[in-house]
Amino acid sequence: MGTLEVQGTLDPNQFWSTGTSDGDTAQVQVERVTFEGKLTHAFEHAQVRGRVRKPVIDARGRMTVRFQGIDAPELHYMPTVAQAKAKKQNANFRQHYGRAAAQALGKFLHTLGTGAVKCRVVAEVSKPNDVFDTYGRFIGDIIVTGKNGKDVDLNLRMAQKGWAFPTFYTSMSEAEIHKFRAAAAVAAKKKLGIWSHVGIQHVTCPDARDVLRKGYRSKLSFDGALLYKDAEDAPDAGAVSMPKIFRRLASDWVGQGNTKLHSFLVSEPTADRCYKTDELLEQGITVAKQCDLADLVMNTGVKFKPGDLVFQEAASTLYDERNQKIEAW
Repeated sequence: MGTLEVQGTLDPNQFWSTGTSDGDTAQVQVERVTFEGKLTHAFEHAQVRGRVRKPVIDARGRMTVRFQGIDAPELHYMPTVAQAKAKKQNANFRQHYGRAAAQALGKFLHTLGTGAVKCRVVAEVSKPNDVFDTYGRFIGDIIVTGKNGKDVDLNLRMAQKGWAFPTFYTSMSEAEIHKFRAAAAVAAKKKLGIWSHVGIQHVTCPDARDVLRKGYRSKLSFDGALLYKDAEDAPDAGAVSMPKIFRRLASDWVGQGNTKLHSFLVSEPTADRCYKTDELLEQGITVAKQCDLADLVMNTGVKFKPGDLVFQEAASTLYDERNQKIEAW
């Protein structure tokens, strides 16, 4: 296990409402990559293969980063179930606080100066294959320098301010899980951000009128008559469920026309595998019992709170330009 670090820059304008990045995913302009302080070229011309195939670093020199330990409310989730292609109601669905969370992140970064912000993306890993998720995103913490000259962990800050749910995967260490759990608990106690509304443990159906529309960013009013042309004008607060639950609800609604969450999860060909967080921390991954997400939900709600589960990280594989697996730094 060692420290992998990507040094680069982060453009604040990529986040809502000047851009379409949400509150837990960012594009980082890559300048230098090191492992245990030594320069590595392992990711140059590399491709990650999982549920998608994509270059680790795109043609513009950017890497997509998934904020480890958190999941912000969805800003634009489009279901990809097979039935969705034939459904006219498919769209980029939003959750309450999806805009607010992303905007809060962008606004904070704008306070650090003009233009792109210097950053470090850090992950504790052993092998190159441990770095990226199945969608080709670097899993790590983004660190910037605050106005007081001290490091600010953006992942942790989003949890502390109540703009993201604690969300854990088996790629995380015990220390990392404890860190985000504690930060989210403080935000929940103070009812900050997402925690200010009830309904977090209930399933929240997608609103077909609350979507990201091509060409403009807007939201239809509840009576369907008024179109908000300014993102700041549209209401964003309200009951919000965990994004992972919302995404599956949206897929069920688009594909089948209903929101029977338990029935949908049972029918999924690849179920979400997970562990109960307390059991995993106490017993370890080799002893703790693995279960299906379907076993922990009902059609009307869930049997757990945010942070109560650790999800199995879906695998991906790195290949170099010669189509060889990347095994070393």
